[in-house]
Amino acid sequence: MREYYYLISSLYDPELDSQKKLYSMEEFISFCEEELHPVDYEDLKKVFIFNDIMNIINVKNEDSFYRTPSFYDKETFFGNLSDYSQFFPFIEIFLENKKNDKKINSHLIAVDELITLFYENIDSLTKNKFLKKYFEFELDLKNISNSISLKKLGISTENAFIPSGEAYERLVKSIPLDHGLVPMLEKLTESLNSDDLTASEILIENIKWLWLDEEIAQDYFSFKYVIGYAIKLTAVERWSKLTEETGKMVLDGLINKIKSGIKFSDEFLKTGGKK
Repeated sequence: MREYYYLISSLYDPELDSQKKLYSMEEFISFCEEELHPVDYEDLKKVFIFNDIMNIINVKNEDSFYRTPSFYDKETFFGNLSDYSQFFPFIEIFLENKKNDKKINSHLIAVDELITLFYENIDSLTKNKFLKKYFEFELDLKNISNSISLKKLGISTENAFIPSGEAYERLVKSIPLDHGLVPMLEKLTESLNSDDLTASEILIENIKWLWLDEEIAQDYFSFKYVIGYAIKLTAVERWSKLTEETGKMVLDGLINKIKSGIKFSDEFLKTGGKK
């Protein structure tokens, strides 16, 4: 496994104040392009694949904006629309089906159909086991959260899930869930059954971060850490767009978690390193 001492040590500056703690996403991606092995850089861009999914869904919507960061830059994305085979297989299948007025599941809306194809073809997307594992965990968390929320509202959960993953199999067969699927399951259930939507969003974000921290463990200088950092930075940027006081509070909490997540010796922070 490749390690990136210089890159990862440079992601954290303990002297920055509370108003400016991190790279912007654009700066982070540019830095990673310089420092990462080309294979790892391609996998890093796949962290943002769900923006590509939304760009596909909104491609004919003149009022929509091109979502970034994304795997495909805007020029490549629109160029590929003249040759679907240049996209990942799951996107090609979706666009070909749409052109031929076909659906893989008549009950799914377009975005859920594309996400389903993504998970069905995930092995063709990347060979990075950690990235695939995170995507699968995120799907389980989404399906479980949807199930809890819909049951609270008394709405049928039939056709309410992305039909993939271990949680989906358990939910449709009414097999009890356990903590092996997602951490803090009891707290998640309690929070989603309350009326505090912001608190639930915060908890879901914390669950993702807890999972990442546990999976990365001591691999601070590995590419795993870079993937985890990208996921966390995405969350920070999303919350930073909120103008309400709650959004500011959550943002500060997320940033502090990123800062406290890396612990280096003073000597290493001064000298850096690269491998």
